[in-house]
Amino acid sequence: MSSQDDDIPDDKLLTLPGEAIFGSDASDLLAKRANLQHERDFEEFNREMAGDAPPRMLFPWTDPREAKRLEEKHRHEQLHIEQEMREIAERQNRLLIQLDEELAEIEERRKEIEDNAIRLRDGRRVYVDGDRFRDEQGRVLTGADEAEATHQHDYRPDASTWADRQENERRAEEAQKLKQKILREKESGEGTPEQQSAQLDAHEKAFAEEVHARQSAMNAAQATSRTASAIPDYGDGDYMAEYELSSAPAFNEASGAARALPDKTPKDDDGGAATQEVKQPAQSFGHAAPKP
Repeated sequence: MSSQDDDIPDDKLLTLPGEAIFGSDASDLLAKRANLQHERDFEEFNREMAGDAPPRMLFPWTDPREAKRLEEKHRHEQLHIEQEMREIAERQNRLLIQLDEELAEIEERRKEIEDNAIRLRDGRRVYVDGDRFRDEQGRVLTGADEAEATHQHDYRPDASTWADRQENERRAEEAQKLKQKILREKESGEGTPEQQSAQLDAHEKAFAEEVHARQSAMNAAQATSRTASAIPDYGDGDYMAEYELSSAPAFNEASGAARALPDKTPKDDDGGAATQEVKQPAQSFGHAAPKP
């Protein structure tokens, strides 16, 4: 736009885009347009205050363009929330499946522990607790029951322990408690997606730590079992004490005796004739009795 367009109408000036105003007088035209826009807005505001015009400046959301923008923004926000809720539901379902698998494994372990427990003649299951025995209610056995359990334990040293049973019951209680908590949260849907996601993060972390701790304990127990089975039992550490090692082994003793034997092989004299070694009797250095 050049300086020749100074007489441009106000309405047209207000609708012109900023890049259409250029030239040496562009700054003046931009200032003029800003003043015109301010005057128009002020007049519109007064009309709205007087009730002569819709309250679009007093309530921007009543403007069709602003209302459309707000509606589009709300739609995007709603889609985002729905996506977050779907992801939370998927995580909840996945964790519930894992908990069901955990509970099934716990039930299987419970049957193994019960099947491996000591059974008294009256049918009661008994568990080893150190040097004592407990029934399924946790009562310590005494008297004839204790004697019977001790006798059976002598033949079944690997019978189920009270600690094994209690640990399995603790696992079942924790898994069931977590499952019920997730079901309640899923049904209620309370809290924002961020709050629900944070709660689910805590549940997933607790479950993962429980599984990791149990797996570590199982690996340690298996390693201990393998080590114990790999070491042969040589009995007492002093098992060779009854065998005294001789300082002169038998073969040395035999060879020494062989060297001590005299050489009875005939020897040649200087003339070549074989001579027999004459063994002289030992001389007595005492006073011998004269021969008769």
